[in-house]
Amino acid sequence: MLSLAAFVIVRAQSPACLSPYGQVPMPLRRLWLDHVGEAQSALSAAPVVVFGYLGVMLAGLAASIWVAKRYPGRIAGLLLALQVTALLITLVQLRGAYSGAMLGAPALAVMIGAARRRGTGWVVAAWTVSAGMLYPLVGAACASAFGHAEAPSSVADDAACATPAMMASLARLSPGVVMAPIDTGAWGIAATPHRFVAGPYHRNIEGNLAMYRFFLGDRGQAQRIARRWGVRYVLYCDGTMGGVRPRPDSLAQALTEGALPDGSDRSTRAASRSCSRLRDDPTDG
Repeated sequence: MLSLAAFVIVRAQSPACLSPYGQVPMPLRRLWLDHVGEAQSALSAAPVVVFGYLGVMLAGLAASIWVAKRYPGRIAGLLLALQVTALLITLVQLRGAYSGAMLGAPALAVMIGAARRRGTGWVVAAWTVSAGMLYPLVGAACASAFGHAEAPSSVADDAACATPAMMASLARLSPGVVMAPIDTGAWGIAATPHRFVAGPYHRNIEGNLAMYRFFLGDRGQAQRIARRWGVRYVLYCDGTMGGVRPRPDSLAQALTEGALPDGSDRSTRAASRSCSRLRDDPTDG
């Protein structure tokens, strides 16, 4: 009853809690948020993604059921109830698997302890199912073997933009504002002295929309956005626009073809990556 009363109060006082991404515009959802793994539902995400997130959580849940049967009591029952709650949360968003994995650690530890008394083979099996890194690796291997993408290509391309070598190159440049793909922003903030227009934060609506409009619009629109945000550097990796094919007259297409933005004085290109440095005044030229 207390939980129900708390829910009613929260629902009345903070209705936005029922839709935490309600303020994210539909174009931004389609281009970016719908491709973020942890923001997806376990009911709709790709099986390999679900396996990667839920694997160790389900192993912990199974271990907790075993512990609850072997050592019945209030603590075991409470821990199991919390894990089931975390599992229900993952049906809405996969990020619930993080809590579920942590809650399963005590039971997995008990399972490993019991396995030690049964021999080496049991210990190896217990440690294997308790290894959280195993499940995303297996999921990625299965996706590769069967020719299915584990994640949208934009995620991999953004990762290519954020390689240590690329971040080191950016860090050597004098501080400025960088226009780069969304997922690159978090790495760049940590590894360079620059500021980034876009970043993987759903409350950064204006900056993230500006990034997509910058790359997907024509050069004139890109120049206006660069002027407004004071952009000094541009970092772009082919294919980072959420699976959207850039228009022939877009800045993204120009960068893909190796052409420099108006007002640029340097270009670095390697494999499928394009990195352009704008002048101090990106609107010149």
